[in-house]
Amino acid sequence: MLEYREHPPQPVLKDHIVCFWSMVSCQFPQAKPQNHRVLPDCCADIIFDFTGARGRSPAYVVGTMTRPILFTTNGEVDMLGIRFRPGASRPFLQVSIDKCTDLATDLDCFWGPAGPELWSRLAESRDTAKRIALIESHLLKQYGWNMALDPYVQFCVKLMERRRGIVTAKDLEKGTGLSSRQIERKFDRDIGIGPKAYSRILRFQNIIQRASEAESLDWPLIALRHGYSDQSHLIRDFKDFSGVTPSAFIAER
Repeated sequence: MLEYREHPPQPVLKDHIVCFWSMVSCQFPQAKPQNHRVLPDCCADIIFDFTGARGRSPAYVVGTMTRPILFTTNGEVDMLGIRFRPGASRPFLQVSIDKCTDLATDLDCFWGPAGPELWSRLAESRDTAKRIALIESHLLKQYGWNMALDPYVQFCVKLMERRRGIVTAKDLEKGTGLSSRQIERKFDRDIGIGPKAYSRILRFQNIIQRASEAESLDWPLIALRHGYSDQSHLIRDFKDFSGVTPSAFIAER
């Protein structure tokens, strides 16, 4: 059985980190493989894989996603991740995050030897709380002196979240005093996608939440309330970000 859990960061990191997450299982070798669909959420993650079963570096960065990731687990799984808030990973990665969009990149490309060294220290323990404490200590020691976030990006992010992604370029210009091009450059640098793509993913995520909570779904009404021109527009966005239609997605769940 696969167990996924989310763990809150300590208060000093709460403006930068949504959560730490762990995924652990210990299946018998003959157990049936499990398929997983990871959806775009406007966040970047650092992932530590302690089983080394997926053919990549055991410590890597997954940039902001604009399409789903499908993967299969089979046998033992032992992973720990850091999920950064939108626009909040750059102080820790020290690069423009658009270089990571839709990519998984070895952590040592950003941290040098410190990445593999931290992975080795984490691998010595199976206790999730101890692992998280080690990561938090590393982040604060190495980067705590300069964790400032761009106030313009954060203003736009909060405005778009409050309005569930239904925001125009003029709304952002009016709120920041910047031009659309200036805002787009800041979004590319700090989030890895532009405001328009960010808005589309936010609307999609709100629909996913609505679908998970509702007993019955009126798709034309949902499309209207989330700023889509019609149901076909909603379905196109849904397929872009999930890989399947809304009805197929609900059936999977």
